[in-house]
Amino acid sequence: MKKIILIAVLGFLVFSVSLVLAEEDDDKTKTSKPQEVFDQLKNWEKNLRIPDLSEIEKGSSLKSFLVSSSGNAKITDAEVISANDAGFSVKVWGLTVKVAVDSETRFLIGKLRDWSLAELRAGDRVDVLGEMQNETDGIVKAKVVNGKISAPRIQDEEVVRLRTVVQGLVKQLQEALRKLGKQLPPEISPILELSPSPAVSPTPTPSVSVQPSP
Repeated sequence: MKKIILIAVLGFLVFSVSLVLAEEDDDKTKTSKPQEVFDQLKNWEKNLRIPDLSEIEKGSSLKSFLVSSSGNAKITDAEVISANDAGFSVKVWGLTVKVAVDSETRFLIGKLRDWSLAELRAGDRVDVLGEMQNETDGIVKAKVVNGKISAPRIQDEEVVRLRTVVQGLVKQLQEALRKLGKQLPPEISPILELSPSPAVSPTPTPSVSVQPSP
């Protein structure tokens, strides 16, 4: 009988200890879960890739929108959806972001050449480096706008620009030679000024008088 009681007591003690250990394990599991979350976030942070300046310079940056704790903003590979004299709007990852520009904003196309707001078109892809204008309106004040423009378009626009420059120089030379009573060399085509057409006076309609029959 004593053996049975002893076995029962030992069994109860083992069961009680098991319950206590199980509760401790549960407590450990509960306290370790947040740590596991942050451990997973460390792996996530390693994959948080942000395009650097070398990629922006080469025009190979991928789509991103980053605002640092100091308010610096970087938008890469965003699509222009509208533009006006004060700036433009872009769409990136489904977000529409307004970009403000001023006289100090630099417009570039990589290392190729300068650019301008007037050349910006809807559908262009751009990188924007700047800072948040304030904490409430969500507007990025741009320091640099880098255009990711295709080579054929750059070539066409450059041809038009150079043609305009050459025509302006020829016009200046032509005017200077005219004052000296000379003409342009035959190998240079003159720039023809389109003079306004002279006003044409309407032809008067002759009056016809009808004499009464005698």
